[in-house]
Amino acid sequence: MKMNEEFEGVDKDTTEDVDKTVDYNKVLFTVANDRGWDEQGILNFDNFRNQVGAVESNNIYDRLQGDSEKGIGRGAYQYETSKGSGTNSTAVTRLKKVLKDTGYDFSNLPKEDLAILRTEDPDFSKVSPPTQDLLFLADKLQHPTFAVNDLAEGKLSPMDAWLDYHWSGSKKERPNKVALWNRTFI
Repeated sequence: MKMNEEFEGVDKDTTEDVDKTVDYNKVLFTVANDRGWDEQGILNFDNFRNQVGAVESNNIYDRLQGDSEKGIGRGAYQYETSKGSGTNSTAVTRLKKVLKDTGYDFSNLPKEDLAILRTEDPDFSKVSPPTQDLLFLADKLQHPTFAVNDLAEGKLSPMDAWLDYHWSGSKKERPNKVALWNRTFI
């Protein structure tokens, strides 16, 4: 087929970029390219994401903390609502920034997810898994003290990254969280 035949009957001035969708892999690979991560760096980050999901919720994307409507943690990564730390709103703000910085448009997320994310107190357990993964990525990339490149380069362990930059609880509770991590992965 000749190129001209492929577009027969289509006004070229009105054609738009066919794939404007935003997804985790597209953004991850864009970030990896910008930061100079190799394939292992991408795998290190993605493994970290999967491990955080496993320790937080058994990677159950509609999980509620304590499996209760009263639970403040929501979704695979247990981002807290305003009844807790309000990390859900922080993650949404960070997602908007990361998407803009990487050339993607927040409004190209699935409509159902946008409706939830645009609320005052978004419940991530009701957001699609791909968008939850994007929220996690953006949250970690925009965290003010998390050296994400150290994680990607293997200089920071996934457990320490989880303890210090996701869970972020009290020192008193830390030994129990280390034990939880070890029970989950060792």
